[in-house]
Amino acid sequence: MDLKHKTDASITATTSGLYEDFFGSKQETSGKSPLEELKANKPDEYNKMIGNIVWKQLKSNNANTWFQYGDNTLLEAIMSLTGTVIIGDLVNDPNSTGTGAKTTPLTTLPGNKITLSDLISGGSVEIYSCDSDTTNCLSAGSSNKTVVLKGIKNQITDMLLGTSSTPGVIYKYATNSGTLTDPEKAFVSNLPGGIGTIVRNLSVLSQDGANLFATESSGAIALTMMYSFSEEFFRAARIAMANSKSPYKKEALELLAQSQQQIRAEYTILSSQYGDLASQIEKYNNLLDNIRKQKYMLATLSNPPSTN
Repeated sequence: MDLKHKTDASITATTSGLYEDFFGSKQETSGKSPLEELKANKPDEYNKMIGNIVWKQLKSNNANTWFQYGDNTLLEAIMSLTGTVIIGDLVNDPNSTGTGAKTTPLTTLPGNKITLSDLISGGSVEIYSCDSDTTNCLSAGSSNKTVVLKGIKNQITDMLLGTSSTPGVIYKYATNSGTLTDPEKAFVSNLPGGIGTIVRNLSVLSQDGANLFATESSGAIALTMMYSFSEEFFRAARIAMANSKSPYKKEALELLAQSQQQIRAEYTILSSQYGDLASQIEKYNNLLDNIRKQKYMLATLSNPPSTN
């Protein structure tokens, strides 16, 4: 997945040109904090540092377009798994003894409202709701809603194998018929661990082999995708909070840590259920080699070398 690279690029853009190390900087000679300087000099970059942090990451990576049934409900479900931090605009710090000191209010929504298993398998779950504010989702946590999720595992299978109304990525690769749709392209490009390349190569050699791979590996792929997602969102939230002077910063970081620990523990359990993605990749790399050898042998038998 290129999620980490996108996150890093966003962070680099935010910090460039103002201070060499924005998050490590102290109060500047102007008397303003780094966030105040950022708001005054680069308001667009400042706006990237406030708001619903996890929601912004989900939106910027267009995660809801990766699946046929992806929508804001899927993003709300992911946010309910990881939790989020909503960083408010700079306001006067009520806890400061000095004059003019600013702070950014923090609202923390704990994660683990749903589980990794809920996301992978689907079903009826209660999640955080953005209500009508699906652009910024600043009202998250003020209300919840119950939804029926289509599991990521089944969505991956539908993308690769197709449905009654769509042929699927594997069929298109195998038959060289039709171009990938934008959601299919986004999905394939964000598959973890080189899976996209394996699917393409295997589809060209053997459609049946590719279908088998998709069926057997969809759970491991879904688990890896969702776990990688969560790790990057926790990272982004911590970076966004690094320069906050909110008195609730410590509690917010502790809540994030608790959510992350629980997800990591569940990931370990689910890995034994769905299998290790690296093992799946090794298994099907071997399958690729065997199919190539079989095709070569068949071609040799059909066209034996001349004895003349």
